Amino acid sequence: MEIMPGLVGVDAVISDPPFSEKTHAGHDGLAKRGNDGTKRAALGYPSWGDVEVAAVCKALPLAGWTCIITDHVLARVWETRLKEVGRCVFYPIPVIVRGRSVRLSGDGPSSWTDWMVPARTKKESKWGTLPGVYEGNRGSIDHMGGKPLNAMCRIVEDYSREGDTVLDFCMGAATTAIACLRTGRNFVGIEKDPTHYATALERIKKELAQGDLFSGCNA
Repeated sequence: MEIMPGLVGVDAVISDPPFSEKTHAGHDGLAKRGNDGTKRAALGYPSWGDVEVAAVCKALPLAGWTCIITDHVLARVWETRLKEVGRCVFYPIPVIVRGRSVRLSGDGPSSWTDWMVPARTKKESKWGTLPGVYEGNRGSIDHMGGKPLNAMCRIVEDYSREGDTVLDFCMGAATTAIACLRTGRNFVGIEKDPTHYATALERIKKELAQGDLFSGCNA
C-alpha cells in the first residue's frame, strides 16, 4: 500500500496474493499421509479478505490488465471490488495442475484448480481473444504456495507485451519475475516477508546468471 500508488510505467499487474481464510484453514489443518503421522507445514502468512482486496484495487495503475490468481471464495470478492474501480471483469479462468496434492485427507473430491480473475481498462478493449484455461506442470512449482512456472509464462505472454513492465505486489519466491525474464518483460516485485524476499532475489540472480540457457517457457 505504501509502494503501489507511487509506481509509474506499470503496464500490467499479475499477482498471486494470499487466498481466503477457508483455503488457508483447510491447508493448515490437513494431515499429511505417511507413516510418521506428521502434518505438512503451515503456509506461514495470513489469509486475505475483503479489506485487503479493496485496498489493492484502489491502488492499481490506471491502465493495463490486472490478473489475480486466487481461490473460488475470493474470486467473487475480487470481481466485485475490481468493478467498483471501473474495471471490466471477465469470468474467472481456471489455472490447473493435474494431480496436485492440495487435499490429502477427507471423503470428497480434490480441487486441482486455482482461479485467475482477469480485468482490464477501456484501453485494452481491442486486445483479442485469449485462452480459457492454463495448465501447469507439477514439476514447475518451486515452493509451497507457488504457481507453476510454465503456466505463469503463458499468462505473462497473453496479458502483456514484450518490453512491458509487469507488477507483482505479492512477489513471494518470484515465479512471476522469472516468467517475465523468460518472455522479455520488465518486472517490479513487492514482498514484505524477508525470507521470501531473500529467496526471490536468489532465484532471480540464478536465472540471470544462466542467461539464454533457460530462455523460453517450457520449464
